[in-house]
Formats: sequence, C-alpha cells, structure tokens
Amino acid sequence: MSLSQNTMGFSLIEIVVVMAIVALLFSIGAIVGVDTYKNYTFRSEQGVLVSVLEKARSRSMSNIYQVSHGVCFDSSVSTYVIFPGVYLAGSPSNESVASNKAASVSGLPECAGGTGVIFTQLSGTTSPAIIVVKQDAKLSITTVNYEGTIIW
Repeated sequence: MSLSQNTMGFSLIEIVVVMAIVALLFSIGAIVGVDTYKNYTFRSEQGVLVSVLEKARSRSMSNIYQVSHGVCFDSSVSTYVIFPGVYLAGSPSNESVASNKAASVSGLPECAGGTGVIFTQLSGTTSPAIIVVKQDAKLSITTVNYEGTIIW
C-alpha cells in the first residue's frame, strides 16, 4: 500500500493571504467611501446656498407680497433664512432652510444684524456679495453681482 497525502481543502497560508487581500480591499473601499461622502455633502451645501439665493431673487422679481426679499445666515441654528422686506426674527413669513453643520459660511450677513443679501423687487438687483463655503480643506466661492446674477 502506498501512503498518499490528502490534498483536498485550503492550507492555512492560503486562507491568511485571501483574508489579507479582502481586508486591504475593504480598507481602500472605506477610505474612498468616506471621501466620496464628504465631497457629496460639500457639493450639496453649495447647491443649497445657490438654491436659497435663487429662491429669494425669484420671489423679489415676482413681487411676492409687493416687497423685496433677502437671505441671511443664522449661525446659532445653522440655517439660511429667506425673508420678505426686512428681517424680523420669528416672523411667520420667514423660511428657514437647514445647512450642513460641518460647513462654515462666511460673507453672507448674519440674521442677528437684521440684514442680508436683499434683492430689490421686480428687478432683482442687489449689493454685490462674495459668499464662501468651507468644509475641511474644500472651499467654494459664490458671487452675487449687482444685477443679482449668482455665479458659482
């Protein structure tokens, strides 16, 4: 009788190598996934800011409530506020839009000051503004020129 080794199955070394490859692929995927998510939240914050500005401009040009409309930033609750006429805290005609708490916004006047980027009724013109959104190492600049054009 001959002695033969049973060669069925996987050796311990093969299993360890496969586990190492799977762990490496998983860690690369996790890093890419987190970076993709951060990029997504940053781009969506840009979109929210532009959308809020466009909404206020549109309301002014449509002459809703027969007054101008504006946008300000309330950093205490991290929201954009669209308001008709002059900003009044707690007014039922104010519309709040939540912003990403991880992003910081500068250049958009604080609501506490009672002002903001205000678009004149019917024409949509405004005082020029440069609004900067920053998250981690990413930076986005949105410009509103005197004609009310939003450039981002």
